[in-house]
Amino acid sequence: MELLMEPPRVVLELHRWIMRSELVMKSIVLVIMAEVLGIYDLIIAVIISTGINPKAKSYYLFNGYAHLSSGLASGLVGLSTGMTIGIVGDVGVGIYILFSFLPPKFRA
Repeated sequence: MELLMEPPRVVLELHRWIMRSELVMKSIVLVIMAEVLGIYDLIIAVIISTGINPKAKSYYLFNGYAHLSSGLASGLVGLSTGMTIGIVGDVGVGIYILFSFLPPKFRA
């Protein structure tokens, strides 16, 4: 509760935390995980685009729905997991920061 009562001290502590590179590197893992999700969607897009033949005279309805459903499945899963990684990462980093402010006798 003391951290909420003293905003200048919190800003000073956050600045000190940012300057500690080992804590920043522990927090960067979440960003890398979100980037991997984008690469998965890119792979699905390449697979779908290679399945479409521009020289063919007809593009069957079944193929269109198959490509649409695979793209939506990959995209919506990527969206939901990306949002989850963002929310969990935000809370996790915030709690990690707050625990780093506690004196050693209060840490778990």
